[in-house]
Amino acid sequence: MRDNIGDVIGSIWSSTDVSQNLNYICDTIGSRPAGSESAHLAGEYIKKKLEEYGLETHTHRFEHPCWEKEIAEFFLDKKSLAAIPFHFSKSEDLSGECYILDNPSEKSFERASFQGKILLATPTKQRHGGMSRKDMFKKAVEGGAIGFIQMSSTLGGVLETGSIGNDFTEIPALSCSYETGKLIDRMQKRGKGAITLSIKGKKVNKSSYNIIGDLYGKSDNMVISGAHYDTWDIGPGAFDNGTGISTVLGLAETISKSPILDSLPNSLRFIFFSGEELGILGSEAYVKDYIDSDKTPNVSLMCNYDCTNIKGGVRGAFTSNSIPMHNHIVDFVESRGFDIKMSLRPPHGTDAVHFAHRKIPTFGLAQFTAPSYMHTAFDTPDKVDISGLKNSTAIAGAILVDVITQQIV
Repeated sequence: MRDNIGDVIGSIWSSTDVSQNLNYICDTIGSRPAGSESAHLAGEYIKKKLEEYGLETHTHRFEHPCWEKEIAEFFLDKKSLAAIPFHFSKSEDLSGECYILDNPSEKSFERASFQGKILLATPTKQRHGGMSRKDMFKKAVEGGAIGFIQMSSTLGGVLETGSIGNDFTEIPALSCSYETGKLIDRMQKRGKGAITLSIKGKKVNKSSYNIIGDLYGKSDNMVISGAHYDTWDIGPGAFDNGTGISTVLGLAETISKSPILDSLPNSLRFIFFSGEELGILGSEAYVKDYIDSDKTPNVSLMCNYDCTNIKGGVRGAFTSNSIPMHNHIVDFVESRGFDIKMSLRPPHGTDAVHFAHRKIPTFGLAQFTAPSYMHTAFDTPDKVDISGLKNSTAIAGAILVDVITQQIV
């Protein structure tokens, strides 16, 4: 009997496209903000690769709001410092004293008093389990802050970008480096450190495209593999999410050339979403336009690949909405000796979320460490271990082939 799983693993390891796709997307195209020309170029590249692998392709257009920065100035006692406004920050000229909140938590916010001040939130001690930016910002507004600054958790002058929401915030919000945050702290302890900032931006509507490629099986029962291809504007997004792009392209390439293609029990759809960084907008539009409208009613599994490798990272995976599938994958992973930690939990902050909300079983694979440099100018291909990326892709391919050939979904 042919070892289909072994064939898939071997094919992924022997492919040169896994690294070439990552490097082209990140080095040649670079940053890919949703709705930008570079995002369109990335989408065209992905579509071309899918067609090269023999998939039938089409695009899914959706409209969404974006925020364009016009002015961003940040001063400490009249000294200009680097900072990045968060997406959809309120436009305002503002001066005031900072209130520095160390290791933000629900309890520390309850004890804090920052009415009429600019709240500066230091990094939380726990990467996972600490407060999210949106939660901290909400508490800042509720507590009467007139501005919000989040200090980067990564040393070395690194600025992190991101968003608070998809509409203008109640107060100005920006990111500063770890070192700038510490400078503000030292100055304020000496009775100095007045903050002045000026932020101006505008809301614009743009078009983005989800890129779709199909391999047809014996039934219209569909398994989706997805990754987002957009980034923020300050970096090439190698870890987030050039690695996921490379993984899903690697799966499409391998399965399209595999003998199992002739006996696929499920149809396979590979989707590259835009608008994820703005609030998982591309997958939201896809689910609304395709699943809610019954264009693809028979989706039995959605596999999401976001941040699939970084040097020194710990590989993990989640499943949701199917305990039998979870137990099967756990047994399969153990039988193969794959280095991956499995968890049964709903997805959060990824393109799998909207599928999970429709009770569709989901699977996701990722790999994290700190610092990850995601959402910074330093999220570059040198942070990725190509052998590790191939290993993540091979594990993803093995699990996908096993689940569909064993007809678990």
